[in-house]
Amino acid sequence: MNDGVTFNNKHCSALELELLESSRPLLAENKDTFEELPHLSGSILIPDNSKRDIEVTATFLLSTLAGESFNDACRRIAAWLNVTTWSRLIFDDDPNYYYQAKPIGMIDREQITRNDGQFTVTFRCHPEMKVVV
Repeated sequence: MNDGVTFNNKHCSALELELLESSRPLLAENKDTFEELPHLSGSILIPDNSKRDIEVTATFLLSTLAGESFNDACRRIAAWLNVTTWSRLIFDDDPNYYYQAKPIGMIDREQITRNDGQFTVTFRCHPEMKVVV
């Protein structure tokens, strides 16, 4: 089990979220181009060493606070994830490095209900992690 994550300057545990699992690519993909030509087997490689953004996923378990409705708990999570620019995403098991990240995609309340409080967030991240200073 993973410890947790800090995003948007707030640790998931402060929001009554438990990190169940995550998926973090080890290496970003190069922006290489492959061209297919007629009557030629294979493709021609046009190398480009610049990197594509990566996607990091985190699956959480949501618990409601005492006296809090399920809808209010969902709004609490939405406020945490609602950012207009890149924010630091730091995993507890790698606290000296962070991703520049922004949540993408959609999470709906029904999905959380159907999955007994579990939901997955996809973060679009810069290709290279940065050192926390």
